[in-house]
Amino acid sequence: MAGLDSLNSTSTLGQTQITLQFNLSRNIDDAAQDVQAAISGASGQIATDLPNPPTYSKVNPADQPILYLYLDSPTLPLSQVDNYAETYLAQKLSTINGVAQVAVYGSQKKSMRLEFNSIRSNWQHGKLG
Repeated sequence: MAGLDSLNSTSTLGQTQITLQFNLSRNIDDAAQDVQAAISGASGQIATDLPNPPTYSKVNPADQPILYLYLDSPTLPLSQVDNYAETYLAQKLSTINGVAQVAVYGSQKKSMRLEFNSIRSNWQHGKLG
């Protein structure tokens, strides 16, 4: 890609982040279009069973957050508030001109905690009496 200075990648369990750094002479919007075209062009080579499709964002790593929002509801469960924040609010905020990135933190994700009793009965050890 024109104006690409460096490419770095970091992988963790279930996620890979690739950072492309362009030189200052490159228009960031043109670079973003090139990145989107590269993602689209590689779609036939990317695994089809990914939980989420590849995405990109234009970010200046030197930027600091300028707004934090706290959401709560006295009537809705936290899972519905999280869903609203992720599927509606974050999407709308990300379309505002000048907004580089929107991140949702503190989401309540469904989980399950299992506790097993490790005591074995005599019957399991072949002793019946």
